[in-house]
Amino acid sequence: MNKICVVGCGNVGMAYVHEIALKAHFVEEIVLLDIDKQKAEGEALDIMHTMPFNDNYMLVHAGDYADCADANLLVITAGKNQKKGGETRQELLKSNAEVVTSIIKSAEKAGFKGVYLIATNPVDVLTYIACTKCGVSASRIIGTGTTLDSARLKYAVSAKLGINPRSINGYVLGEHGDSEFVAWSVSNISGANLSANLDEATKIELEKEVINSAYKIIDAKGYTNFGVGACLYALTKAVLCNENEVFTASALHVQEDMCYSSPVVVGAKGVVNKITLDLSATEKEKLNESIAKLRESYKNYKK
Repeated sequence: MNKICVVGCGNVGMAYVHEIALKAHFVEEIVLLDIDKQKAEGEALDIMHTMPFNDNYMLVHAGDYADCADANLLVITAGKNQKKGGETRQELLKSNAEVVTSIIKSAEKAGFKGVYLIATNPVDVLTYIACTKCGVSASRIIGTGTTLDSARLKYAVSAKLGINPRSINGYVLGEHGDSEFVAWSVSNISGANLSANLDEATKIELEKEVINSAYKIIDAKGYTNFGVGACLYALTKAVLCNENEVFTASALHVQEDMCYSSPVVVGAKGVVNKITLDLSATEKEKLNESIAKLRESYKNYKK
């Protein structure tokens, strides 16, 4: 039986749960945990009322950390959200680090043995803290990273060229944040390099669009939730169905001693493998700069 525990019943958590309720025939039970237990109960009941309209059925209910003992997956969406007005993901770090580490330690104490998915921002440094400070094997911890950013790139390119986004292989690497970048040299349309189909000015325009997407959405509606909910669903399916699918997710890279996004293989045990991309010299430099920025963020957190 596939069982998921979701910690955090805010906009992101519930967008994700709604995706699971609609699509996930492979899930039998979802447990909602939130500091506001009454909210978790209300959200669970609201989702259960959708079941008569769905093609599948699952049990959704509020619970506590004891419910994690036999779960396969624990999804962390709890924490402060980015505020309107350009607040960066890095400014969220100090408040959200305590939240994430507390959740993981509570789940481990309850006997959880499955995979962690972290969506809370700033996701890369939080994933690193989880991998190095919670006594958990790093392979069991996956940050959403630039999985959504790569999807935003596919959408932006598809809108520009009039091609279905599922035919586009696009990679946004590094930090899930301002130092992320598009690896144009390895991005393609069914094998045809994107650089051959886009001029430099268009590539710069599209990259800016991807990097600024979250800020644009937050300024317009106050938060982002549907995109990351769909991203979490895809990662969930890869874990619970053991798909060994490749995502630009955030994972621990031992050599650089930091978590950042690059193509990783996701399966039943979490991060199964990492894919090495043949980046250009400029892209390698951008990746190193992004990793350095994440290290600096972590150093500031420790002060």
